[in-house]
Amino acid sequence: MEYPTLANAILDRLVNNAHKIQLTGDSMRKVQGEQELILKSTES
Repeated sequence: MEYPTLANAILDRLVNNAHKIQLTGDSMRKVQGEQELILKSTES
């Protein structure tokens, strides 16, 4: 059994039946990072 071929077949089926979802706005990592910076600056 060739694993790269099997992986390609699985990915092809997933991508072919997938729906595209476009997200807007800031990422949660960015928001949380900014909040952590604010908390650190107020603690000192």
